[in-house]
Amino acid sequence: MLGTSPLALVGTAWTAKLTVSLAIGSHAITATYNGSAQLAPSTSKVLTITVARGTTSVTVTSAAGTGGNTNITAQVTAVSPPIGVPTGIVSFVIDGSAPQLVAMNTAGKAILKAPLTAGSHTVKASYGGDANYLASEVTVTIVV
Repeated sequence: MLGTSPLALVGTAWTAKLTVSLAIGSHAITATYNGSAQLAPSTSKVLTITVARGTTSVTVTSAAGTGGNTNITAQVTAVSPPIGVPTGIVSFVIDGSAPQLVAMNTAGKAILKAPLTAGSHTVKASYGGDANYLASEVTVTIVV
């Protein structure tokens, strides 16, 4: 049972409203009325509700770091629904090189310290998704 809700008369219909948080996946929902002195008990038809993983976006910024490194930051943000913080790993590919995997912090950021030469570099940041959020990626050009 998800919960109970009092009945309210809305126009000519009695209604009940219940707000709940459901996990990702499919859920079979029914409503049951226990009856009263005037009305018999009844149960609704099954309504299947599917809760999908949220969508994300990735943005990339860069800044000069220490020791000749460039700090490349990927920020993964929940888009729909815009709640919570995605978790997991971001894969960085710089100028077509081998992927470099960086764990995201609790703010949804992954920071790569890369020893880049002066000039333009193509950076692809890919977020692989997690149990609650779908994957997303972005490709940008940064100038060092």
